[in-house]
Amino acid sequence: MYAKRLSETRAYEFFGNHYNLILPREITELMEGELIRIKKGFKTPPHSHDKEEQVYVILEGKARMKIENEEKIVEKDYVVYIPRNKTHEIETIGNDDLVYMYFAVFPDGKILRDKEVQEILDRQK
Repeated sequence: MYAKRLSETRAYEFFGNHYNLILPREITELMEGELIRIKKGFKTPPHSHDKEEQVYVILEGKARMKIENEEKIVEKDYVVYIPRNKTHEIETIGNDDLVYMYFAVFPDGKILRDKEVQEILDRQK
């Protein structure tokens, strides 16, 4: 059984943002989950994934979500679906950090983690 407190999960910083690896892909068949805190005024760089679908569940804060050419202001209680191969980014707006859960599903089977993120996690062992 996998059951952990958030404080027991692996935490790391990436692009100036805070991540907790709440559901590592190594223990699942086809998915991964993270709790992410993006600081006020920060954003994720535009990027896409060819081998994963994503879902964001917004828990705190307010953000501008952009997927391809569509934009929407999202905040607490929003759920955002990001299909494969769609360029996306999320940027905090307002006075608070943005906190959201992210779940990725790998329909074709799990893939290796991004090299930069894997190096950060390896240094923490």
